[in-house]
This record gives sequence, C-alpha cells and structure tokens, in this order.
Amino acid sequence: MALVLNGSGSITGLSAGGLPDGSVTADDIASLPAGSVLQVVQTLDSSTTQSNSTTYVDVLNASITPSSASSKILILISGTIYSWDNNSLGNTHETTGMLYRGTTSGTALTNNAVYNAVSDGKSSYTVIYLDSPSTTSSQTYTLGMKVLNTPDFFQFPASGYDATITLMEIAG
Repeated sequence: MALVLNGSGSITGLSAGGLPDGSVTADDIASLPAGSVLQVVQTLDSSTTQSNSTTYVDVLNASITPSSASSKILILISGTIYSWDNNSLGNTHETTGMLYRGTTSGTALTNNAVYNAVSDGKSSYTVIYLDSPSTTSSQTYTLGMKVLNTPDFFQFPASGYDATITLMEIAG
C-alpha cells in the first residue's frame, strides 16, 4: 500500500514498525520541547541486602545515558525497608538512606533521610530527586543505606518485597 498524506496532516498506509531504521535520530529526540520525557529506565530488584554497617552500603542502582547535556534526570525510588536489632531490646532502630550519582563513594545528591522504627518494623521508603548531570556520559544512580547504631540491622528491600528505581531523562 502506498503512503498517502492527506490535507489534514494524517498519513495512511503506514504500518507499525514501518519507518526505516535511522528515520528518527538522537538529534530529533534531543530537540523535543523542555519537559518532554526522552527515555525511561527502570530496574526492579527483589534481592534483599541485609546489613548492620554504619557506613553506606549500595542497595539499589540503575544507569542511564542522557541524549543531551542539558537534560535532567528524574530519579524515583520505592521499596520497603525492615529494621531491627538482634537483642530484642525494643529500642528505636534508625536506618538512613542517601542517593548518590555513581556508587556510595560518588557524589551525594540527597541529605540523609532517617527512617525510625519502634522495635522491629517495616516501612515504605521513597526517594524523588531531579538531577542535572550536565553530560551525555552514562550516569549511574545508587541508593546507599546504613544503620546509625549497632546492634541495629536493616534489609532493603525487606524480604519478600521488591524495590524499584526509575530514571527518566527530561528534556532541558
């Protein structure tokens, strides 16, 4: 079937996947208006990290390669955290999380977000952050967690739960 462009601007005769490779270039995508979502990367993780470390431990990460140095990256993290101690003292357990560009030895992007639980407890954990990496090089974003006091422990995501990290490139 031939392609037909009618007077209203619609095209007939084009099937799904009908554009040849290279028809839409990275420059076309990068020239979308500011605020447009250019790409989305999501990682779902059900492997639990358990630790009693008082220094940050990598618990979740994902990478994205911005198509333009003016793009921003919206980072969305969601999961369930479980905090406890092995002494069953009924104390408040404090676990803190920090978002990094790179690994936990990279650039800290957020302030400590303290999670408190009385005795043993599970709670939702969410991070929303908009970053401006100013590069077209691949960027890794990592959630690090640690306990504030021993003998506290944490699990993230809590056993039997999933955690997600979603990275959205937003046109600048």
